[in-house]
Amino acid sequence: MNTFTVGISLLAVLAGAKPIQVARDLSVQNVLQVSGDISTSTLQVNGTLTGTSIEVAATLETNTVRSDTMYIDVLSSKSGDTILVEGDLEMVGAAKGETSASTAPVSFLATSVVIDGIKQWSLYDSENFDDQSVGAWTNTDGNRLSTTTCGHPDDYFLGGACTLASGAVVKTFHGLPPHKQIRIKATMHFIDQWEGEQAWCKLNGNYVWLNTIGHPSAPLSSSSSVAASRDTKASPVMSVCGSSDHADLALGTLVDVTKRHDGDSLSIEFGTSLGETDTNSCTQSWGIDDIQIYVR
Repeated sequence: MNTFTVGISLLAVLAGAKPIQVARDLSVQNVLQVSGDISTSTLQVNGTLTGTSIEVAATLETNTVRSDTMYIDVLSSKSGDTILVEGDLEMVGAAKGETSASTAPVSFLATSVVIDGIKQWSLYDSENFDDQSVGAWTNTDGNRLSTTTCGHPDDYFLGGACTLASGAVVKTFHGLPPHKQIRIKATMHFIDQWEGEQAWCKLNGNYVWLNTIGHPSAPLSSSSSVAASRDTKASPVMSVCGSSDHADLALGTLVDVTKRHDGDSLSIEFGTSLGETDTNSCTQSWGIDDIQIYVR
């Protein structure tokens, strides 16, 4: 017999008993009242579990837990359910990278988190292109996409100098979890000669973000003049990548958009007003990095 069942007829005995040691599963079908402690590896309650301090060594299964203090190694909910903490949530254990045998690693896993009655954003997907793969992203003008770096040899992004100018990049994400809002964050890099052109982001074909990039400025004649300007601080502009004849005025431009959305798929598109024009990508280019999709 793997489960120990306590019936309602034992309540009078249990109320005045000493702490109960149970070596097997404990299944409560009605009401269990204990003035002391219950120590068990697995506790299953078909209803509400209420206590001042609850400590479970392995598994606790119940519809509702009410307790001032609760100690548990793993806290999780079934798919579609919500864990609601009215108060402070404190995680105690070894930080990432520590190997202490006396403490468990800190971990918080949840598909839905509510703080002060407000449901928090949940990260659905992210791409930083550091593996140098373009994945399912495509260019609307039919050109082959690739990744490059700018200023850091290991930080790759989609597009870049002598790589991406005309057209737009687009990808459709499928299988989004149930949600009511969508949030898109990304970093766009604009390299070399940008003089008032516009950049944009679309969700499902609709414009949701628009920005004007750069302004007319005197070109930097050579890499040596760039180095000189850094040393003497004679000029506030710098050329980090691409042609040294032009300053990079809008590297690391943040895109952060929140919209209503409840579909299970989403098309994201980034582009510029260069459109399908025959632009030399070695004098004017752009790229996209650190794309993140949040839902709630």
